[in-house]
Amino acid sequence: MILQNIFNKLYKVDMAKEEFEKTELATHKIELSNKDAIKFKKEAEQIYYNSKKEAESEILNASSKMKDSYKKLRKLDSEMDKIFEKFDKMAKDLGVDVRSTKVGKTYLEAAEEIQNYQIKSQTAESKLRKFKI
Repeated sequence: MILQNIFNKLYKVDMAKEEFEKTELATHKIELSNKDAIKFKKEAEQIYYNSKKEAESEILNASSKMKDSYKKLRKLDSEMDKIFEKFDKMAKDLGVDVRSTKVGKTYLEAAEEIQNYQIKSQTAESKLRKFKI
C-alpha cells in the first residue's frame, strides 16, 4: 500500500490508457539536504575538536598534578633525611648504630619507598606529557 502511494506520487498513472507520466522531483529539496549534511559535518567536527581540547587540558592537568606530587615527595624525603641524620648522629654519640635497630631499618625502608614514589611520579608525569590524542 505504501509503495503504491509513493509510486502514484512519483508517476501520474492513467490506468485506462496504461500510460505513465514521470514527475520530476524538485531540485531545491536536494540542495537543502546538502546544506543539512554540511551542517551535521561541521557540528560533528566541532564536537570532536572541543572534546579533544578538553581531554588534552585534562592530560596536562594530570601531568601537573604528578609534578606537584614529585615536589611534595622530594620535600618529604628531605625532611625525613634531616630527622634521620640528627637521630643517627645522637645515637653514634651514645655508641649505638641506629641503622641496625628496628627503628633505623624502618626509617631506611621509608626513605627507599619515598624515593620509589618520586621515580613513579616523574615517570607518570613524563608519560602524560608525551601522550597525544
